[in-house]
Amino acid sequence: MNARRHPQVVNVDEVDSISRPKGRFGATGKRLGAPAGAKAIGFNWMELQPGKTSFPYHYHTGLEEGIYVLSGTGELRIGNDRVGSRAGDYEE
Repeated sequence: MNARRHPQVVNVDEVDSISRPKGRFGATGKRLGAPAGAKAIGFNWMELQPGKTSFPYHYHTGLEEGIYVLSGTGELRIGNDRVGSRAGDYEE
């Protein structure tokens, strides 16, 4: 294995995937924050399978969650709204 460039730099290819597909849910994720040394922020890379939902509807009270769409199109749920999304969109 190659030595890391720096303890606070991690590449998505260096992190194990987490996947729990079931029914209408189908996302694969990689936690990047902790492997890069983060203590107070979480950062995840997620890949959503076509036609699937990532998670049941939920919200966070103790933190903010942002989503940046790298490629493809989809639909975001923001409160009671459903909003179309595409590559380059950021949602807070």
